[in-house]
Amino acid sequence: MRIGIIRHAKVFYRDPFFSTGKKFDQSRLMYNASPVLPINLKISVNEFPLCYVSSMTRARDTVTQIYDGNFIISNEIIEISNSAFWLRKISIPTFLRSSSGRIAWLLNYSKMPETRLQSNQRARKFLTSILNENKQNTLLVTHGFFMQSLRHELRQLGFKGYCPFLPPNGKFYIFERK
Repeated sequence: MRIGIIRHAKVFYRDPFFSTGKKFDQSRLMYNASPVLPINLKISVNEFPLCYVSSMTRARDTVTQIYDGNFIISNEIIEISNSAFWLRKISIPTFLRSSSGRIAWLLNYSKMPETRLQSNQRARKFLTSILNENKQNTLLVTHGFFMQSLRHELRQLGFKGYCPFLPPNGKFYIFERK
């Protein structure tokens, strides 16, 4: 069985260079609602008969560009939320806010909307569910940071494959279990 994972297409949005905590949280909402750029990738329903896609707009827009079959929309493979949790009233570079939020996630910091442990549990629950329901090759259209949890849990479930820590948009990765 093979599971293909793709990060959504590149989003047409640019973060502000500096942001307060409130402005950062607003920028995450704007990013979530922004359109994606065209992507030059096609995945056949013959190769991956099943397809699950995150319910977030950018993933749904991506799947309509790349996949020629029906797909199942799932809230279980949405992106891991990032939020400003320190120096909320001070304007600092947005990339520092974003990076510190991701580091806090890695360290299971409890003030984040979701910890790494919770993300991994969500990924495990989703993967176990789809593996119990079918044995067909499955495509997942999801998000870059959640792919870390998927990668971790796929390896725990006996799949082999590669996916970098920061996967580029629109890049396709395959995990296989014999």
